[in-house]
Amino acid sequence: MEQDNSPMPPPLPERPLQTTFVEEEEEETPVLPPRPIEESRQEPRKARSHVTADLVPDLHGILTKQGLSTELDTSDTARIRQAVTEAEHKTVPATAPTKTVSMPGGFRTGWKAFSISSNVKRTDVLDEVLPNFLYGQWYHNAIALFVTAAGHYFRTSMQRFRRYARDDIQREVIKFKMEAGVESVEWLNSFMQRFWLIFEPVLSALVVENLDNYISDLLPPFLDSVRLSTFTLGTKPFRIESVKTYPNTDPEIVCMDWKVSFIPNDLNDLSLKELDRKVNPKVTMNVRFGKGRIGAGFPVLVEDMSFHGHLRVKIKFMSKFPFAKLVDISFLEKPQFDYVLKPLGTDSFGFDVNLIPGLQSFIKDQLHAILGPLMYAPNVFTLDVEKILSGDFDFSSANGVLAVTVYSATAFENVDDLLDDNLPNTYIRFYLDHGQELDRTSVYQHSFSPQWNETKFLMLNSLNSLLSVELKASRPGLKDRRLGTANFDLSKLDNDMDTEQKGLNLTLLRNGKFVSDLRVDLRYLPISKPTKRADGTMEAALESNSGVARIVIHECTNLISKDRINPYVRVIMNGNEKKRTHVVKRSNSPRYDVPCEVVILDKTNVFVRIEVMDGDQVLGSIGGQFVDMIRLQQ
Repeated sequence: MEQDNSPMPPPLPERPLQTTFVEEEEEETPVLPPRPIEESRQEPRKARSHVTADLVPDLHGILTKQGLSTELDTSDTARIRQAVTEAEHKTVPATAPTKTVSMPGGFRTGWKAFSISSNVKRTDVLDEVLPNFLYGQWYHNAIALFVTAAGHYFRTSMQRFRRYARDDIQREVIKFKMEAGVESVEWLNSFMQRFWLIFEPVLSALVVENLDNYISDLLPPFLDSVRLSTFTLGTKPFRIESVKTYPNTDPEIVCMDWKVSFIPNDLNDLSLKELDRKVNPKVTMNVRFGKGRIGAGFPVLVEDMSFHGHLRVKIKFMSKFPFAKLVDISFLEKPQFDYVLKPLGTDSFGFDVNLIPGLQSFIKDQLHAILGPLMYAPNVFTLDVEKILSGDFDFSSANGVLAVTVYSATAFENVDDLLDDNLPNTYIRFYLDHGQELDRTSVYQHSFSPQWNETKFLMLNSLNSLLSVELKASRPGLKDRRLGTANFDLSKLDNDMDTEQKGLNLTLLRNGKFVSDLRVDLRYLPISKPTKRADGTMEAALESNSGVARIVIHECTNLISKDRINPYVRVIMNGNEKKRTHVVKRSNSPRYDVPCEVVILDKTNVFVRIEVMDGDQVLGSIGGQFVDMIRLQQ
């Protein structure tokens, strides 16, 4: 077990320089006055059985992750305050300096561990079995068998040599062709032509559903909002014209040059059946200028889009899921694109602004100026696939904990089309920079004005992130629906004098429309780490009874059992299960290497029990006070 002893300084209400998980004085939970519910809500409401949001995959929940918990069996804010208050009035137990803990033994390493000694003298089996009077002409058959075996060995060896030589020559010839020319990937284009009809509706729904979260911070000051009312990329997919691969790269890197095109108006390669069901790409946006009541909105139609580009794709692999760590993309030359832009346009009316002399070239130059520093060679756009999909957290680089207290939400508005006739069951979930889900509250049953009063702890690597708070409606057996989203810039907490935001009203929005006000408290609790003095010596981190404990379950060796077992390990703190490993099938020496992080409010009052289980049977266990276990490790 490993523990980060870096404490979190306990704050007092009158001294804002100190921070702690909760305040000593118990305050009354603030609740916003509910917004008036429209009279139409009292009438029976028929929700649409299928909405756009149901087609969108939950990207934030690809790899669900249980958030940080405490040694308590609840997230109730009052109980957490009481536990931290008691911990602050206790003395901090002395601990010995940290020593290096060796890994569990039982490993076989090096070639000598697998070498078989040949010091024993071998004897001929004939000397032990056959008596002397039987020795005679049998060796003639032995010679015949030996010659036959030698001939068969020679024939097999020559066949193997010719096969290996042919494979090596072909491999070298292919490498020469790969370096000298390009290859066609018509098999991939044929696959995309069929897969596109299934994937395009989901992709379009994903763009419409998540556009507000990504472009709200990128709009110029004179634009109030940009909403998509229509979005489709048509029935004809993009094509990969050719691929050139570079074989002489590092073993974990693949580098390719792709020529791609998206020309939906090219009808030469379409069959009669595909022509009958052809749909052209079309995007209709509602652009609003100005702010508030002083402004105006009008539709903008974009159609007949086409694209052609030559880009380089470099993929760096790794040995764990998702196996692709980094993807670098850059255009080797400026891409060519075309479109028809009709302000105030409709399907049957509109004027293409590109017909105005000089405007089309001006728009293209502006687009190249924006994309050039981003992904035109030698500039590279890097996509960290591991960070997006894995959801893993680098505990060694963690710099603090974010305590989020969720109180209540006002009455919901503009969500009647997403809710059923019954009152909604809602919860709040959190994620950073549109990544994977970090944690969620409990589900509040049957209410338009839910009150959670829960505190959640989120580990942070940096305050240069955007915290997203999402209101979702739970629908058992069906996909949960997102009702609204609010964002908070954590850089506002990057101030030694102000690491806490109390009584925040986060506005939950859906498609730019108001849904509800969420009342929360945010408190950043930095982790205290050893610091280096000017003379080169290290100053130890401050001691505290509160902190973040990390328990790593490595392995079990030589479990005693009469039958085959399928063991797993449970970590229990104060009677509450905090972690359960995966099951290793039919093994008496299972290996896990599974970490577990828990927020410890008072380490002097934590009892830890670790059990090795096989189904419901306990194979073995160890338990003790958390402080004693840390002292034994040191």
